Amino acid sequence: MGDARVPWNKIVTVEDIDPSLLDSFSCGNEQMNNWFLTKALSWCYLGFCQVYIALGSDGIVGFFSLSPTSVRPVELTRSQRHGKNSMEHPGILLGRIAVREDIQKSGQRAGSLLLDEAIRRAFSIGKLIGGRFILLDAKTPELAKWYSRHGFLALKDSECRMILPMKDVPSLLGESGLL
Repeated sequence: MGDARVPWNKIVTVEDIDPSLLDSFSCGNEQMNNWFLTKALSWCYLGFCQVYIALGSDGIVGFFSLSPTSVRPVELTRSQRHGKNSMEHPGILLGRIAVREDIQKSGQRAGSLLLDEAIRRAFSIGKLIGGRFILLDAKTPELAKWYSRHGFLALKDSECRMILPMKDVPSLLGESGLL
């Protein structure tokens, strides 16, 4: 990465790390840990998503998953649809993101920095394959508020299903120096 702010040395795909490193990761959420330990690698092999892992000098700092998705027009506000009312809108799903539990409250802003990295990668993928939004499902209303501070907008009729329009990414990440 080269950025002195990030608490990791590099980002790799889950297929590119020693599987024994997976066992040492815990984010404090049993469901997320279980998915990471039992499904992340197989989901990548099956083509459901790609899991990116932030590796630091003391192991896995965190991870996130990205996959192609689409948003139904009925989920979008009129302005978000831009007149495209009868077709699904392509995007990139930020399916999961987690930071190791002992790093979460360390003051390193690892969660925000990892989210910025996920947005940057989703934006790059969207430029290659197309995509209007980065989509995510916040697990709680409190997390939805956190994502909203990072530019995500709630979809119509759901405070936890959120999008970040691709058109907003350059200004969002350009300000943080990550794009």
